[in-house]
Amino acid sequence: MNDDHSNESAADELPAPYEHKQQGWIHIPMEVIAILMLLVIWLPDVPFQVMLGLTIGAGILVLLTLMFRTLTIKDEGENLLAQFGPWPVFRKRIPYERIVSAEAGKTSLIDGLGYHWIPMRGWTLNIAGRDCVHLQMLSGSSIRLGTDDVQGLLEVVNRKLSPHRRDV
Repeated sequence: MNDDHSNESAADELPAPYEHKQQGWIHIPMEVIAILMLLVIWLPDVPFQVMLGLTIGAGILVLLTLMFRTLTIKDEGENLLAQFGPWPVFRKRIPYERIVSAEAGKTSLIDGLGYHWIPMRGWTLNIAGRDCVHLQMLSGSSIRLGTDDVQGLLEVVNRKLSPHRRDV
């Protein structure tokens, strides 16, 4: 029996690294507000300070809409990465070795959208919808990762956790 051939077929069966990008919707009302703010500066008799404030505010809103338009969750081998938008400004890297369990869940109204920490609930990273994967960490804390691919994300996390669960 040829060991080289069996190693090649085992390598062919390895799944591709997981990466899933979810589109959000919160950017739409934020963009509408930014447009309305810019329209106000064209009204007659608007003081310069108001025009400046509205322009800066609209610019900040547009920048936020770019940064929170998508949420990408990616398997990096030893870590799970959750990153908002195209730039790595708002992201969380979660080592698999620190995850105790993963289960499908729903975010509540208090969890909301975005990237934030809530006392006694833990971290939430969510861009749209209520479906999430709830990660229980070794430290006792929780992380809720919003996703529209709950089953796919659960499969990846549980596959990565199996060796670590034996050590816990």
